[in-house]
Amino acid sequence: MFPTDGGAAMPLNQSIVRWLGVSRWPVFLRHPVIKLLLKRKRLGSFPFRVRLDELLYDGDAANLIDYHVLTRGGFEPGLDQLLADWSRYRGGQDKVFVDVGANSGLHTIQASRRFRQVHAFEPYPPMFEQLCHSIRINDLGNVVAHQVALSDAAGEVAFRPPVAGNPGTGSLVTDGHADAGEHTINVRAETGDTYLEPFDGEICAIKIDVEGAETRVLDGLGALIRRDRPLLVFEVLQGGVNIATSFAGRLPDDYVMWLLIDIKRKRYAAVPWQGEAGDVVACGREHAGFFGRG
Repeated sequence: MFPTDGGAAMPLNQSIVRWLGVSRWPVFLRHPVIKLLLKRKRLGSFPFRVRLDELLYDGDAANLIDYHVLTRGGFEPGLDQLLADWSRYRGGQDKVFVDVGANSGLHTIQASRRFRQVHAFEPYPPMFEQLCHSIRINDLGNVVAHQVALSDAAGEVAFRPPVAGNPGTGSLVTDGHADAGEHTINVRAETGDTYLEPFDGEICAIKIDVEGAETRVLDGLGALIRRDRPLLVFEVLQGGVNIATSFAGRLPDDYVMWLLIDIKRKRYAAVPWQGEAGDVVACGREHAGFFGRG
């Protein structure tokens, strides 16, 4: 599944990292060694396995997200901590988490320990394969993977594959047409309201990371959001004076929104959102005290 060197001689720096078993070291020890010996943009491929607490994760250090996992022990650990805190607050062990744009499953597998069931959506075939691999090596019976894009309408849609070295950049073609000469593939799209309706359980939290198509996902989840009033975490790529209004118009009137600060660190913080680009969290006003604000 993961690239290998095909029998070719491994560069000395990579051989040293392998021989020392650096990927098994504690993060505070392996971080400086990896940063010194492995320069991500110079790597053709460097598969590794690490342990995230009791979970296993297989990655490739040539990819941006996985390089962070190898050097820092995670990618956006503040998000994982937020979901853990929210699960404790809302009794997530009896509820459902939905991961839209699950990618390799990094957040999915960690959420599996916090919620009764996890639905992970990833339409891009190579990343869906890795998502399933992440689920399989951890024997996660409470995670369901869906090779589907959630959007505002059902059908077949064009998808831009991610750029080399950053598997998190794949995206739906939201403007109706691809650029001339641009490579796209067709993927299946469904609305969350229709697709998730047959599944049991109260949806406690939804993470949406779909590289610019977040509003379309929200448009397709309106009924479920009104029904279960989950925590929403979504990425805003381009800020602006009208952005906050656009997102607010897609949520219940009494939902409030914050901008997550320091999501790259486990000790995240949140401030009122004014439409800036970044990671945004929204919840019903009845839960505003979770963030220490009324």
